[in-house]
Amino acid sequence: MLLSLKDFLKKRKTISLQELTSYFCKNPQIIRCMLEHWIRKGKVSRLIIKSVSCNNNKRCQSCLSQISETYQWIDKQT
Repeated sequence: MLLSLKDFLKKRKTISLQELTSYFCKNPQIIRCMLEHWIRKGKVSRLIIKSVSCNNNKRCQSCLSQISETYQWIDKQT
């Protein structure tokens, strides 16, 4: 499974956690655990992307769903 994840990440370069869970049919925590293996090896980086579409300056709960957990393959060697 780790090698399948590696191959998929290398092919896609950057992908969201939601897309990974959908593709591999696993819950997010299982995918995160597998991604941690590649993060420790320096092959993957985690990106937290926040949406800037909210114009409300107050802390609103609806903005929490605008955060995307994304992963990027960063290995320079093939």
